[in-house]
Amino acid sequence: MFHRSCPRGRSSLVVAAAAIAAGLLVCRATSAQSVVVDGDCADLAAIAGVSAEDRAFDVAPALRSGFDFTRVFVHYSPKRDTLFLGLDLLDSLEGPGVAGDADGDSNPHDRTHPAVREDQTGVGPNEYYVFEIDTDQDGAFTGYDDLRVVYKANRLRLERGTGDGAAPGLSGRVAIGTRGVPFDSHLPNQNRATEDIEIAVAGYANQDNTPGSFHLRVTAGSSVDSLPDDVSDDGPIGYELGSVLELRTEFADPDQRTLGRCAVAFPGDVVSVAAIVTNNGFEPFRPAWLIFHFPTGLDYVPGSVRGAAEGKMIPRPDGLVVRFVRPGGDTTLEPGETARVTFDIAVVSFPACHMTVRGFAEGMFLDGITCAFSSTETICFVE
Repeated sequence: MFHRSCPRGRSSLVVAAAAIAAGLLVCRATSAQSVVVDGDCADLAAIAGVSAEDRAFDVAPALRSGFDFTRVFVHYSPKRDTLFLGLDLLDSLEGPGVAGDADGDSNPHDRTHPAVREDQTGVGPNEYYVFEIDTDQDGAFTGYDDLRVVYKANRLRLERGTGDGAAPGLSGRVAIGTRGVPFDSHLPNQNRATEDIEIAVAGYANQDNTPGSFHLRVTAGSSVDSLPDDVSDDGPIGYELGSVLELRTEFADPDQRTLGRCAVAFPGDVVSVAAIVTNNGFEPFRPAWLIFHFPTGLDYVPGSVRGAAEGKMIPRPDGLVVRFVRPGGDTTLEPGETARVTFDIAVVSFPACHMTVRGFAEGMFLDGITCAFSSTETICFVE
C-alpha cells in the first residue's frame, strides 16, 4: 500500500493516495432513500452505516443535559461524496434534549439548576459538539489528514486534526432541532419541528483518501458548566462500508510508467485506466450505469471509453462527472461476473491535494428490488 500525506505547502512532488476499494448497499422497493439535513435523524437512522448507542445520564445523574447524547448516526454516501453525522440528545418525560442546554431546563441559555455554573447563549463559545475522524485509523485524531467537525460558538467549523483549515472542496451544513424550546435567535439553522443535531460534510473524499473506512470519536460538553463532557462510549466508533459490488481500478496500459501502485505522470500526459466491477453476491444484478468523478486537474478524454457507452457529462466546480452505460441489451452482471470499462484521463495539472476518482453503479436485482451499489476507488498519480 502506497500512501503519502498531502504536504502542507506546495512542492514539486504531489501524491494522491494509493488504491483502496469500499462499498455501500442500499435496497428499497423504490429509489434509494436520501438524507435531508433538517435536524431530524429518522431518515439518517434508516440507512446509517453506524448507529451507535451511548449511555444516558453520562453528564450528570438525573440531569437532562443537552450535552448528553444517547445515539450517534454515521453514513457516507459515495454517490454524493457526503458524510452525514447525527446526534440524538437525551430525552425525558420533561421533553426532548436541546442543543446547548447545559442544565436541562429546555432553554439553551438560561441557567436554572444550581449544580450548573453557567449555561451560555445557544451553543456558546465554551460549549461544543465535536466529531473527530481518524481517517488513517492510526489510533490518533491529531494528524494532518484527520478531520474535526466542530459545532461551537453557534457555528459549524471544519478543520484538520492539527487545527489547520480543512482540505479545499469541503463544505458543511448543520441543522439544530429545537422542538418545544423558546425561540433563540442565536441558534442558526434551527428547525422548530425537530429535536436532533444533523450535519453534512460535502466533498469528504477531498480530506479522506479512503472515505469508506475510518474511526470516529464524539465529544459534547462545556468547559464552563462544571459538569463532565459526554464522550462516545467504548472508545472510537469504527465505520466500514460493505457491499456485494466491488470496484477496483488499474492502469490499462502495461507499458505505463508506475511507482508502486501509482502512475508516474506529468501535465500533458494521457493515462489509460480500467475500471473493473465485480458482483460478489449470490444474485444477478442489472447495473444501470457506472459513474466517475474526475477532480479538477484530471480531464476525461471524450470518446475514449471501451466496454461501455458514454452517458451524461456533468461539469461541477470541483471537476467533471461522467456516466458510462453498459452497451447492448445484456446488462446483467451475474454472480461472480466482472465487467471491465477502460477510458483515458488527461493530466492537465496537479491540484494541491488528493486526486480521487470515485465510481459507483446503480441498478436492480432481477426480482425487481431497486438497489444502489456504491464503491469508491482512489487512484494515484505521481508527478
